[in-house]
Amino acid sequence: MPDETLYLLEQTLSHEPYFHVKYVGNQFETRGATAGHLGHEIQGAGARAGEGLFAKWQWDGTTLHAQVDECGFYPLYYYITDAECAISPSIPMLLRLGSPSELDYAALSVFMRIGWFVGADTPFRSIRAFLPSGNLTWSIKGIHVTGAIPLGKSSHLSRSEAIDGYIELFRAALRRRLPKDDNFTVLLTGGRDSRHQLYELCLAGHKPTIGHSIGEYIVAANVEMEAAAAVAQATGIQHRIINQVQSAFAVETRNNLGTNFCANEHSWLWPLADHLREKFKTIYDGLGGSIFDRGFQLTETRLNLFDAGRLHELADDLMIKENTLSMLSHTLKTQCPRELAISRLTEELRIHADTPNPIDSFLFWTRTRRSSVLSSYRVLHGSHTVFCPFIDLALVDHLASLPGLMMLDHNFHDETIHRAFPQYAHIPFGPKGGPLQMSWKQSWQLTGELSALLATRQGSQFVRYSYLIPRMMRCLIDKRYSDSILWIGQYSLYFLQLEALPQQLQQFNRQHPLPSVTKTNAVPR
Repeated sequence: MPDETLYLLEQTLSHEPYFHVKYVGNQFETRGATAGHLGHEIQGAGARAGEGLFAKWQWDGTTLHAQVDECGFYPLYYYITDAECAISPSIPMLLRLGSPSELDYAALSVFMRIGWFVGADTPFRSIRAFLPSGNLTWSIKGIHVTGAIPLGKSSHLSRSEAIDGYIELFRAALRRRLPKDDNFTVLLTGGRDSRHQLYELCLAGHKPTIGHSIGEYIVAANVEMEAAAAVAQATGIQHRIINQVQSAFAVETRNNLGTNFCANEHSWLWPLADHLREKFKTIYDGLGGSIFDRGFQLTETRLNLFDAGRLHELADDLMIKENTLSMLSHTLKTQCPRELAISRLTEELRIHADTPNPIDSFLFWTRTRRSSVLSSYRVLHGSHTVFCPFIDLALVDHLASLPGLMMLDHNFHDETIHRAFPQYAHIPFGPKGGPLQMSWKQSWQLTGELSALLATRQGSQFVRYSYLIPRMMRCLIDKRYSDSILWIGQYSLYFLQLEALPQQLQQFNRQHPLPSVTKTNAVPR
């Protein structure tokens, strides 16, 4: 195993919490922490049971109990059989503990076309994610796993009433999540979510000293910093921009492992996460905004497809074109055909069909819950608390109750912020997204490092070298084509890592054996 891979696995797995129990010969064999509590729970005025973003478990010597928050946002995964159960926020850790590594091709067929997993799916058939309000009980007497998405119910409010409700409920949500001292910061972009929580913090008398942003993106144009700087200046806080310093190859490789192979985004955030780690007790993140309140990916056509029950067409419309997957092998594409993805995605879309805003309901409970959340609780995880006030039960209920038609103009959150804070209405919102781009030097570096990886592999079952290598060479000589290495490299690296992971973990375990099991007597079956 190359030294770089060994080091990365050490960095990824060395501090991952877990618990593993196995029933063997009238004895329990256990490893890991018998009790775990990750994330944070919210208590106090207005807080409901299950409020916050958390995961916890307890082994009492005969029974394992585990649960996640009511929204099911804290990423926790499990592998379970009648005789064995393992639980961890890390999928590579579950594989290291012995979970079967057979891939879930239906789940992967969706992921490779929309960029996130749905329901409880993961890349591996035996490993599942907890659903909202998820509870798991395991003992030699049986297995009980529950959880369900809390779907929105229509409120029939006017737009003005809905905006007033948003202002009031978000203000209450943030005040349930105030910092305990001055050692906190906000993640600041030029968009809506980060400034909304900053304005509310200032109003509550908890103005941060400093806000942080990512500067020179590697995988997206940085088009928001002027607006972010204007927000910082208007509120009187310092604004620090942390630039990307690692190569795109190093960041993408780290990101795939760190986000459990469950996201095709977030690589840009690692330099900022490294900078903030151990420096602040509390970080405020805008996770959960821009879906229900702004109509992310919402179009009239998609609403009409939902209304007409044409979910197969809608599923097809949500997915990327097949030519984007051209670097994948014929074998992998045969196992993950578009028809399989449409079938799995249609099944998930149907859950949201009767909600007031089915498109955004689907996106919130899949993309935000399964992928976006990994930025907050996998990339940013550390000694600090990460508060995400947009993931508040009363606020989510309110926004989920509003009709999709109300969000079609994509201005609802803008109006909310301007009504709540008219003194800042003159500050423009930064344009979102921007074209993917990379400097010529970065393109050369990524291509070279990817080439070095391919040189260590004698072919691949997942990636088609005959497609990949000529296009990598073109990226080196054609500046007009060089940005293509972004999507070529990202997709290729993901599947090359996924393919190699089980064998690499076996080698890693030989060099870094798991702790010895603790054995205790059990009542016979």
